[in-house]
Amino acid sequence: MFVASKKRKAPSGAWPASARTRTNASRSAAAAPAGALRAVDAEISKWYLLGVENARERQYRVALDYYNRAIALALNEGIKGARLYESRAHTLHKLGEVKRAMDDAKEAIVIDANSTAGFIRMALILADTGKPKDALDVLNRGLKTVDPQTSGYAQMNVQRMSVERLLDPSYVPQLDSRSDPIRRLPEDISVLILRRLDTRMLLTCRVVSRAWMALIDSTPVMWSRPCYTSRNAVQDLANQLPA
Repeated sequence: MFVASKKRKAPSGAWPASARTRTNASRSAAAAPAGALRAVDAEISKWYLLGVENARERQYRVALDYYNRAIALALNEGIKGARLYESRAHTLHKLGEVKRAMDDAKEAIVIDANSTAGFIRMALILADTGKPKDALDVLNRGLKTVDPQTSGYAQMNVQRMSVERLLDPSYVPQLDSRSDPIRRLPEDISVLILRRLDTRMLLTCRVVSRAWMALIDSTPVMWSRPCYTSRNAVQDLANQLPA
């Protein structure tokens, strides 16, 4: 479950400038002092990196707040950064806000046609909402339009193969009995699989290992279905499980 954490100091670095454009209305900013422009970029970078760090720690509500600040400031300055929308789409998806997440993923692709993260996020949302064929179409479109030299292109191809397996009723994964699929699979794929389980099975999965419990408890979208709205109901079901 989500537990608020203390907001951390921004890590060092800067938000990626490679997928960043300025709107026509903001190009007059070129006449502004260079120091002022650097200060704006530094402020956007601070909020963006704080969002990244909190998302890595699965503090998605906190991360969303930081991404909202970064995007609001960027829009105020006429700046559009694909990476900002990619990152917020990821966080919104984790929180179960699929429509907003889809809008952000689409916006990232509009800003940067080579946004592999945008295509992957769109596909994951579609697969998560029971539309694997549409997810496959999105990934195939991305593989045709994105420059193969772009970072993330190979990952997009891996995601396409994963979705194809979801569509193949004869596919049976062959895993070493000693391997932990939660650790081996991309987190988004693990969440997609776990969300297909009913309440009893999901609660059983929580006690498999610390890694499984951490993933399930720290992903709000896992508990966003109506049958999970009552904590007492969840506890009653948990009490019914064999010791």
